[in-house]
Parts: sequence; C-alpha cells; structure tokens
Amino acid sequence: MDKEKRTKYLGERRTLPIWPHKAKLLDLIRNNQFVVIVSSTGSGKTTQIPQFLLDSGMAATGMIGITQPRRIAAISVAERVSDETGAVSLSTGKVGYKVRFDNSTIPEQTQICFLTEGSLLREAEMFPDLRQYSIVILDEAHERSVNMEFLFGVLKRASSIRENSNNPLKVIVMSATIDPEPYIKYFGEKQTHAVYIDGRGHGLSTRSIKDPITDYVMQAASTCVHVNIASANNPERGILIFLSGEDEIYQCIHLIKHINRSHEEKDKKAYPIDVYPLFAALSQAEQKRAVTATRAGTRKVIVATNIAETSITIPGICIVIDSGKVKTPEYDSTTGIERLRVNWITKSQAAQRAGRANRERKGLVFRLYTDEEYENNMASFPPSQMITTPTADILLNLFALGIKDLETFPWLERPDTKAIKSGVDLLHRLGAITYPSNSLSNGYLNGLSNFYNSIPRQVTLTKEGQLMQHFPLSPRMSRVILSSAKYNCLVEVLTIISMLFVSPVFHVPQDKREEFNDISKRFHHPDGDLIRLLQVFRGYSKISDAKSNDTNNNSIATGSSHLPQAKRRILWCRENFLILNRLKAAIKIRSQLRELVLRSGLGPISSCGANDFTPVAKAFFEVGFRDQVASLVKNTSANGLVEGGSNPPYRKHCCLRTSEGNPSMCLSIHPESTLYVPAVVGKNPPQALLYIEAVDMGLSDAGDRVFMRHISRLPSEWLIEEDQVIDVDDDTPSLSCASNTTTSSSQMNGGDLSPKSLSKRQKRKLKRAAQRAKRMKVAVEKNCSSKPE
Repeated sequence: MDKEKRTKYLGERRTLPIWPHKAKLLDLIRNNQFVVIVSSTGSGKTTQIPQFLLDSGMAATGMIGITQPRRIAAISVAERVSDETGAVSLSTGKVGYKVRFDNSTIPEQTQICFLTEGSLLREAEMFPDLRQYSIVILDEAHERSVNMEFLFGVLKRASSIRENSNNPLKVIVMSATIDPEPYIKYFGEKQTHAVYIDGRGHGLSTRSIKDPITDYVMQAASTCVHVNIASANNPERGILIFLSGEDEIYQCIHLIKHINRSHEEKDKKAYPIDVYPLFAALSQAEQKRAVTATRAGTRKVIVATNIAETSITIPGICIVIDSGKVKTPEYDSTTGIERLRVNWITKSQAAQRAGRANRERKGLVFRLYTDEEYENNMASFPPSQMITTPTADILLNLFALGIKDLETFPWLERPDTKAIKSGVDLLHRLGAITYPSNSLSNGYLNGLSNFYNSIPRQVTLTKEGQLMQHFPLSPRMSRVILSSAKYNCLVEVLTIISMLFVSPVFHVPQDKREEFNDISKRFHHPDGDLIRLLQVFRGYSKISDAKSNDTNNNSIATGSSHLPQAKRRILWCRENFLILNRLKAAIKIRSQLRELVLRSGLGPISSCGANDFTPVAKAFFEVGFRDQVASLVKNTSANGLVEGGSNPPYRKHCCLRTSEGNPSMCLSIHPESTLYVPAVVGKNPPQALLYIEAVDMGLSDAGDRVFMRHISRLPSEWLIEEDQVIDVDDDTPSLSCASNTTTSSSQMNGGDLSPKSLSKRQKRKLKRAAQRAKRMKVAVEKNCSSKPE
C-alpha cells in the first residue's frame, strides 16, 4: 500500500458532501436490509459509500458489489477507488471490476467490486443467492435499463433466500434523481429506509436560450468558442458539451477548431484548446485520454454523448453546454428493426448533465433549449427500457436461474407483454427453451390470437439453451457457435464474433475518406462484411507472428520489417486505419471464447480452411440469423431492379407471424459495407443477404432509411422462390415464413419439406400464408419502389 498516496486522497475525500454523513449512513445500512440513498451528482456516493462499508468491516462476510450502467464507468470508478485506498495497482489492492470479457478481481483479495449490471446477472446464474456478496449497491438506478429492471427481481429473490441465514444480503439503491417511494413499496416499508443527502456546496449557475433553435450542433460549437474567449483568464476551466451521437460530435469538433482558429487569427484572444470526443464506441485508451487531465497551457473541451452523464468525474470540468438531445435506440419487436431516434432528454438527465459542472468548483451550465421546452418537452424521468430493448438475452438468464413462470417473477414494474413475448418467441425459435402448449397464459399483441401472443409458463432450457448459457453473448451469437461446431468452422466463427463485439475496428478521419477507400480494398471479400472482419483479424495476426526482417511478408506495414513487433503493429494499424486496442481486445475475447467452447464440450476447435467460407455462412444462417435474411426486390413489370435509386432495395424473407395489415419494410445496404460499392457502383447487387442488425438511422431527407449492417452474401440456391410454410409444429409456434422463405437446415442437408409431406392442417396454414404473402408482396414492391434514396 502507498500510504502517501492514500493520505493525499484522504484529504480530498473529506471535502466531499457525503463525508459528514458517514456514521449516519453506516447506522442505517446496519439496521435495514434495504436502503435507498438519494444524493446529488458530485456528492461522492459512488466512490465513498463502498469505502465506508469496507472500513467498517461490512465486507468480512462477502464482497461489496456496485453495479454501473456502462463499462467505462465500472472501470474508471474502480481505478479511482483503488487509488484512494492507496493500492499500487488494481492487481495488488482490494478493489476490482468485472465487465464482459474483462475481469480484474482476484479471489480472496478483492473486497470491493465495480461491475456492469449484466455481469451481476451472469453471476446470479451460478449463485442465485449471490452468496459471494454481503452488500449489493445498485448505482444510477434512475436509468431504468433492462438489466436493472431484472436485477431488482433477482436481488429480491436472493435476499429472500438469505433472509434467515447468518449472512443476509443487504441491498442499497442509489441515484441523484429518483423518487424513493416505488422502491420502498417494492422491498417493503418495514425493511426499507430512504435517506436524502445534501449535494455539493459549489454553486451552479444555469442559463437557457430565449428562442428555440434548430441547428444545436452549430450553436454548441459557437457557444464553446465564445465561452473560451470570455474566460481567457481561467484556462483551467474545462468545457463539456453534450450531443446525441458520434456524427454530431465530430461535426462539432470540426466547427470548434475552425471557429476558434479564425478568432486566434483575428484578435489572438481565443485561448488554445484541446478537443476530445467521448462516446461508447471509442477504445478504452481513447476514453481515458478524454477524461484525464489536459496538458498545461490549453483548455480541455470534451464533446460527449450521455456516456458522460453519470458516475465518471472528469477533472477540470466547470462549464457544461447541454444540447438537450439524446439518441435512443427503439427496438421494434414486430419487425426486428432498431431505430435510432434523436429525442429530448428528461428533466432528471438535464440535472445529471448540469451536475458535471460543479464537482470541483462553482459551475456554469448553458442549456441550448428554452425554459418552455424544458417544461413542456421533457418528461421527469426516463421510461423503462423494457419496451424499447430486445429482451431475449435477459430472459435466457432468468430461465437459467430456474425461473419457469415469468408471471410470478417479482417485477419492480410489470413489463410490457409485447416485449416479453418477443424475447420468448426468439428463444423458442433458436431452440433454447421449450414449454408445453397448455402452459400458455393470455397476453396481448396487436390484436393477434391469444395463442400466438401468450406468455408461456413451465419454461425449461433445452440442451442447446444450456450450452448457449456458457457464452457471455447474445442468444443469437451463442446459437451460431453451436452451429459452427456442426459445420467445422469454430475457428472462423469465434474470430468473427470477437471482431463483431469490438466493432467498429476502422477509424477514418473525415479528410481521409478517399485514401481509406483505396486501402480498404486489401480486406475486401465478395462474401461480405463478416469475412472482411476475418481477413482483418488474419492480417493482424500475421503482423503479430511475423519475425523482424521478414521482407516476404506482405502483411507487414510499408518499410517496417526491420522494426520491433510492437512498433510494426502500430504502424500497420495506422496505415490501414485500424484501431489497435480493439484488435488486441478481439484476440483476448477470442481466446476466452475458445476456452468456453472447450469447457462446454463443443470442441475440437476446427477450421473450414483458408478459402471456402460456405460453412461460415451456414453457421450464421442455419438457426441464429435465419429470420434476418433479405432478398433483392425485383420490378415485376420490367423483371429487373426497381427503378428510381442507386442503392438497391431488399426485403425480409420471413414474415414471422406478422398480421395481415402489417407492411413489410425495405432494407438497404449500409454505405460502410464492403458490398456497397459493388452493389451500387458496379450495379451487381447480391440476390440474397444475411444481416446481423438492421438500423433505421433516419439519414434520408425524405424519410427514414433502414440499413443492413454486417452483411454476408448467401447462395441463391438456399432460397425457395415459391410460397411455403416451413418447420410447422402443431404443438407450439415456430419459425413460420411466407413468400420467398428461406430453406430450413434439413433442406440444406437434403431433407424433404415439400408440400406433399404436410398434413391437412399444415396445408391449410400453408394456403392462408400464401394468400397473405401475395397481398404483402404487392405492398412490399409498391413500398420499395417509392422509397427515397
């Protein structure tokens, strides 16, 4: 332990608003099983309360776990608290973190563990009573994430299991902006106590605009530069700007530099600035660079998404410029499309953003919205993400916990039936769960039959579902791993999944786009983006394995064969616009997945070879992404491509039990895809594509556009051109496709699913599906042909 470092931080800790309340808080936690703590941002609750508990001996019977909504928060807060305890490093102290594919905790040593909500849910699968913890703190409870919603039920069950034991589980709920009453009612008034802690003593001045604006990105940049000029005598006052997404961030950074440079040239009053982006897709090293102290003689400016709203403290920030906007994903469980919408933030989020400004000294907040917009357009709290987020991942965790009946699960707030039904259906289609047909409870979804919209009871995991639980991945990706073992391509599939997890792996500055277009051809593959990721990984592996002075290795960066290996990797990534840290992370993730495959008994780790990637396509197509296949829309009158645009339209094959009035949707190849140029410029679009995700990004001026990302070309012979219902099961609903449906795995392997082999009941279903498909086909082609480019 570094006593000098601990003494230094102890002085800072004692100035935090939470510090005088230490004794009161410890007394409440000792005497109550559940405690709700409401305290303003910057009070020190996230970093100090775990240490209060540790110092009081309350970690003697188990770890203190503190959940965080994001990886960066879990890691950065763990590092900060570790420093405050005087540890030389995370590996030598009592503090650690757990996030997906990264774990710094050490058995018998770690006593405070910061972890993501998903990581705690996975631990609950192994130990439903969470016996490894004495106290669990749910931090940032106001965010209402899907994981958080389920965690409340998991913790309530674990607390009930350990209620009469010698080591009862205590639960603490923390936030700056929540109403504690729902949590008191949920856990029980007798066992729960709420406490309010005064916030930071530093003052905060808030200014709003008088008239509404439309271009808030330009306004943010202009405000930033004017503040920089006005406070030239206080360069240590950093500026934090909140925008909705990556594109806006880079646009704003460009504007800030341009405007500030023009002022420097004119009157020399503008103070030099360092501008950093901060959003979730950045590498961990880039995120750390943004949140650490800036160089002397410059003012730090950070342009961030809502990732900077909670938990992390950015040194030197005293000025916040808030656009009032946030980009939120909205998942449509009917179509499987994720829409990215720019929405107003809530009042609680506005308070969180403002709270970033006065953590170290008096702060100033510029709100780029009027007081009327604040009152009329912003809700008080964000809604639960249960409605707008896929639930299959969480549901698989719950079923693995032995929860067979979702109706009896102790929900904090009963979730939307549609969201739950969608997750259950996906798990059933993937073969992860099973349930008897007479176990269905009535639900509701778009007026469809109760049978198709009921939530089943007595759900059990299948053998496949149990294997899928071995992997910290989405159910779809876990199912792909099972299929890859069947098709002897585990090496390739594990590599692709690892690369997908760290994507995007390319980072191209705006002024380097043309150069990148030429360089990216090195990794182009006619089969699509999944194989391109595999090619990138192979190229990086060659660099890592190549020996110095290996002039015959084409993968080595230009003129770098004589350099040390680490330097060659850096130069190669820089030359190819690749993010080095993400490739390193992919190697680490693939190694962990490989170990999990071996432990699960799926091995040996086989490869399909260097050139034939058909087994890889089969592994993704067979079950995991069977319903995410699109075919090229033809113009029936001209027997060719639909006219009126350059990006050829596609539509989903599978209807997945959509109602008759539900319109199908046209999909486009994402401009960043390796197949975009051949399809659009070369006028040679693939006939069929498998896509990992479809995102409505709203990029068209005339309307929204749905783009397929991470796509792979499929052989046309895998598709059936005639209307057919496949894989029909009289007992339970399954993958039901109509109109140009995909083949089943038995057809790929020579099985017979022709109409002659169907029963009378199945033929009636087939006829109805065909009639529905004909009506939909007309609507689809009409819709696609009129779609704006």
